[in-house]
Amino acid sequence: SVDYLLVPTIIDFNDKLTSVPIEGSQLIAKRKSFILSLEVKIHDIKKKKILDSFSAKITEKDLNPDFSNIDPNQTMSDLYLNDICNKLSKNVIIKLLDSLFPARIVDDSDGVFYINRGFESQLKVGDEFEVYSRGREIRDPDTNAVLGYRKQIIGIIKVFEIMGRNLSTC
Repeated sequence: SVDYLLVPTIIDFNDKLTSVPIEGSQLIAKRKSFILSLEVKIHDIKKKKILDSFSAKITEKDLNPDFSNIDPNQTMSDLYLNDICNKLSKNVIIKLLDSLFPARIVDDSDGVFYINRGFESQLKVGDEFEVYSRGREIRDPDTNAVLGYRKQIIGIIKVFEIMGRNLSTC
């Protein structure tokens, strides 16, 4: 049985090659620009509602295909397409996991906080997180159903060591 369904929609796609004159010469260089942006919605199948939505984007600056193991049957386009798919997929997976399993403080001692994020989440030393506590309920005035909770900011923590795939200290 499936709990969640991801529905991606392409919201921007641009792949073009432009000619750029090289200053001081009569030569012309080709410049490639590329962008692919998705809007991804996470549907909760059991509750029959959209759980979350987020965007994922990749541009030519994000690309660096691996030319070390080139298959003779592959073209440059194949290598770039593989790189686009790999990087965009990783971006979507990280955002999906962050949505379904948010970063949390899992332990603290002597002023050091341990969070459930590490190098697998593309976390870097110096990254900061706002720390929230759940505030007051927000209710629908017509149905009195709980719509959610206010976020109450407690403070900000800064990553100072990445200890593993899913563990860091702040």
